[in-house]
Amino acid sequence: MDCRAVKEIIPAYLANAATLDEVAKIEAHLSVCQECRLYLGKMIDEPVKADLKPESRVPTPTPVPVPAVKAPPIVKTKAKSKSVDDALTPLDYGALIVGIMILGFLLFLFAKK
Repeated sequence: MDCRAVKEIIPAYLANAATLDEVAKIEAHLSVCQECRLYLGKMIDEPVKADLKPESRVPTPTPVPVPAVKAPPIVKTKAKSKSVDDALTPLDYGALIVGIMILGFLLFLFAKK
């Protein structure tokens, strides 16, 4: 296949409209002809503007305004002061002692290993 014939078929080749026989001939020719490879590269890099119809062009999307989001107000609270009601009861002290004893027992078990 000569260069003129290849250059005529390249647009169909790029559009995947060439027959299998044409594709085989074009690829065989491109493997040996640097001029046609450069022509193919130029065709790939330059989109064919004449083939694009106005209705086939994708319109540029218009930006959608994003509403501003206000941060919630910061509410300051006063720190609670310790009162007599917040003191530990004897039941709380008992639970604390039992918890410490369990932790000590577990440490004793794992320290043996």
